[in-house]
Amino acid sequence: MPSQKILIVDDDPINRTLLRHMLMEQGYGECFEAEDGQSAIDLAQQCKPDIVLLDIVMPGMDGFDVAKYLKARAKTYLPIIFITASDDRSKLIKCLDVGGDDFALKPFDKFILSAKIKAHLRIRTMAQQIAMQNLELSNYRIGVDREHAIIEHIYKHALKNPAPALSFFDVNQTPADNFSGDLFLTQPHPNGGVYLLLGDFTGHGLASTIGAIPVFRSFASMTADGMSVVEIATELNSSLINILPPDRFFSAIICHINESGERAIVWHGGLPDIYLKRRVSGDVESYSAKHMALGILQPDDFETDCTVIDLESGDSLYLSSDGIIEATPIKDGLDSLSIQDMLGEDTLRAWIGEGDDISVTDIVNKAKSTLSRTQFDDDVTLIKFTSKDLSVLRKSQVLTRLPFSFSTALGPNEFRGEGCVEQILQVIASQQGMASIRSDIFTVLSEMYTNALDHGVLKLDSKLKESPDGFMEYYTLRQQRLDVLTDGFIKIEINLYPSENSVAISVTDSGNGFDYKSVSVVHDYASSGRGLLLLSEICDSVWFEGNGNRIVVELSV
Repeated sequence: MPSQKILIVDDDPINRTLLRHMLMEQGYGECFEAEDGQSAIDLAQQCKPDIVLLDIVMPGMDGFDVAKYLKARAKTYLPIIFITASDDRSKLIKCLDVGGDDFALKPFDKFILSAKIKAHLRIRTMAQQIAMQNLELSNYRIGVDREHAIIEHIYKHALKNPAPALSFFDVNQTPADNFSGDLFLTQPHPNGGVYLLLGDFTGHGLASTIGAIPVFRSFASMTADGMSVVEIATELNSSLINILPPDRFFSAIICHINESGERAIVWHGGLPDIYLKRRVSGDVESYSAKHMALGILQPDDFETDCTVIDLESGDSLYLSSDGIIEATPIKDGLDSLSIQDMLGEDTLRAWIGEGDDISVTDIVNKAKSTLSRTQFDDDVTLIKFTSKDLSVLRKSQVLTRLPFSFSTALGPNEFRGEGCVEQILQVIASQQGMASIRSDIFTVLSEMYTNALDHGVLKLDSKLKESPDGFMEYYTLRQQRLDVLTDGFIKIEINLYPSENSVAISVTDSGNGFDYKSVSVVHDYASSGRGLLLLSEICDSVWFEGNGNRIVVELSV
């Protein structure tokens, strides 16, 4: 049985009675009657009708004015059907102009009128449902906006980079949504120099920021301890494996720039090329990612090779997320949809090469001017570091007064295991004041250990790497020899001399050694990475002893 309320407005009681009886026959039990315009308005405020059947000509306020009044105050769709004896076209048109939704001519056909009433009540029901849904959506939106405001406040204050370190970077971050999936972090190194992390979580918007705060906390904690780039990358990967959903990952560049600003050690996973613009020549060099993004590989499969980039004063490093190179430019007035039509790394590299001192904002504005849409489809972050002295970031460190010595001998089982250098580093870094050079010790010890194992114990020839397929052949042979190794050793000794503010590291292997007075040593180390040159840059002194199977270095603390 229909439960809608119907208001009948007519100055003729016979017409009202006919309409009421017709409606009651149709099952409409709640019918209200008004004999003039003012009483119709008063009654409408009391009974809240679902539909109004309205005469035009009445004493006092006519039907046109009543319709205007009721429509103006209705919170949702209120259907009004004019019931009139007039067939004057202008009046019928006015019925609709003043807010009426339909009309029926007297004498009316009760079946047609009944059908019209049902149709307009259906529309009202749908309008009420839509109004309710709009209210729910509006309340939901208010709640979401409030939650976003809270999260944005936390995000802004929890992920705040320290101003001294931040001042060395030119940064432009342009989010595609309220929240950016791109993350830029920087922290000073305890021994001078600076760390930076540029990362891009899968997607953009709030969901993409899920790992930002744990990454920030881990990064801040590890950099405060002077941990190496490799340690930071390894720890972040393990952490993100545990917290990110399976379809999410974190492309990242993790970098440590030394105190002089002339050497950058970089772990590069899944982000676009790094560009180095030389101040003197204007040449632009590129360094591609070596690894997959963080949060994909399990710890046993995670790769830690780093790239070492040498800079001279005034040279500039450019790092970016993929938002800018994947931007879609205008093409023939249509949106470009293919990968080939994206801006791409070649375009970014060309822009970096323009001018002597192009800023990241200049580059982002260039990209914006080519867009086929009003904004980037993905978050955009572009960072520039110009090489300069960073000693102002050095933190005061109190070195232990007690001399310290550490010695260990490693054999085949340890060689086949993982994390030998990392475990040794944990012991060394536990000494008061040693955190300031932790990353340098890691780099030095890793280089010395790798060289001792590869060339001393396993007797691998670096010349293998010189052929096109040399690296693959080299590492295949390395694994084969390591798998069957039954003897051989590497002895590592570390001595801290607080009175001299220095630490000495020696690595001795069971190999046959070599004529270390020959320049071939430089070749061997260079083929293994940067080798002797890198050690010479980091350490105060480097020398060989014995038959060439022992290398010793000294570093200032």
